[in-house]
Amino acid sequence: MPDSTKEQASRDKGGKWKKGASGNPGGRSSKAAELRRVLEGGADDAVKTIMDAAKEGDMAACRLILDRVVPPNKPVYQPVSFDLDDSDLPAAARSVIKAIAAGELPADQGKMILDGLANMAKIIEISELAERIAELEKTQGNE
Repeated sequence: MPDSTKEQASRDKGGKWKKGASGNPGGRSSKAAELRRVLEGGADDAVKTIMDAAKEGDMAACRLILDRVVPPNKPVYQPVSFDLDDSDLPAAARSVIKAIAAGELPADQGKMILDGLANMAKIIEISELAERIAELEKTQGNE
């Protein structure tokens, strides 16, 4: 909820910013502009400026350094074996849930498999609907 009448005047009845109005009228901080200028001059100077900013407690600079030096780990999933009943999608989903419950399959991997099964169900449904529509169009064309 806007807390000033000036801010209220910049928003429409739904609370969204009106065209041309900004939620950040001051723009980007001067530190960002300074870092951009330094980057244009050369990488060595840029690194020094970022390091200096980090030493002064600039958390954005610290995050930038850490993101580049120590990138976040991406999960690596080891192959897992479990019995999957692939007679139909509900049976496959039950197999995944049983494997999770039995500790044969980590929950995060089970969720990924269940998400894949849900997407497969959507694909099958769309395919079947397309076939039904084509069949209906064919029968209506013969009438």
